[in-house]
Amino acid sequence: LSRGLGDVYKRQKNTPIDLVVLFATKEGRIINIEHMKKNTLVSYASSGPAKYALEVSKHSPLVDSAHTNDLILGIEHIPAAVH
Repeated sequence: LSRGLGDVYKRQKNTPIDLVVLFATKEGRIINIEHMKKNTLVSYASSGPAKYALEVSKHSPLVDSAHTNDLILGIEHIPAAVH
C-alpha cells in the first residue's frame, strides 16, 4: 500500500508475480484498476489524484469483485508501506 498525494505511479521491475493495483482517493474510492505484468519496467499511473495504491495478486478474489468507483471501507486503517 502506497500513500501519497497527487498522481501515484507503480512499477513491477523486480516483482516475480503479476499484480493488480487499485488506485484510490483519500476517501477510499477506487479511481482506476491496472493489471501489472511481472518483471517489467512499464509504469502504471492513477488516472487522477490518489492517496492509495493497493497491490494484490491477480488471483485474489478482490480482483473480480472490485470496480472503478467502488469504496474500500477501512483503507485508512491499513498501515503505510515501509521503504
